[in-house]
Amino acid sequence: MKFIWNRDPQELLQQLSEPDNYIVAGRDGLYDVRVGEIGTFIARARRPVLHLQPMRQGVVFNLPKVPYSLLQEAFTLFYAYKEKGVEARYQVFWNRDTGSYFGHMPRFVSTAVQLDTERSVELERRHLLVVDLHSHLSDRAGFSSVDDENEMESERFYGVVAVGRALPDLAMRFSCGGNYVPVDPAEVFELPYRGAVLL
Repeated sequence: MKFIWNRDPQELLQQLSEPDNYIVAGRDGLYDVRVGEIGTFIARARRPVLHLQPMRQGVVFNLPKVPYSLLQEAFTLFYAYKEKGVEARYQVFWNRDTGSYFGHMPRFVSTAVQLDTERSVELERRHLLVVDLHSHLSDRAGFSSVDDENEMESERFYGVVAVGRALPDLAMRFSCGGNYVPVDPAEVFELPYRGAVLL
């Protein structure tokens, strides 16, 4: 069995000239292709591809978990901005030189439903942006369609903190090219106990 990227239709035809089983990656997914004496049979892989081992989406975190104190700092900031009736942003960076995390509040302009952030370009060049959190003034944390448009960059975690109640509600995810995968906050933060998101 061979794996082929479908980047050029003419090249693909040449690669499929020998009888064999192929997995072809197209723009819209994987295809199971069987080339034999009768012809070339092409089926979109809606079921598991028998020749491949299963995969599970998720993250294998190479860095230590983020200290809980930075999450608490974010919660404190978000509740302070809630009193002003607006959303806020808080970011967690990894300092490659010291091997430690630090929190950062970028410059932003916000309302109760919109948050425009000025990127900290120099900071992002020197350090690794690991977690990008922002608040919603709602009771339950959830990502909006605006969040979907703004959170396309891969290799970082995104979080929404709902501050509409006395205790925050946190939802987290990461993006692989706009494909979003939910993440348990306990995989990212050192929580005092599983399921804890306390002030």
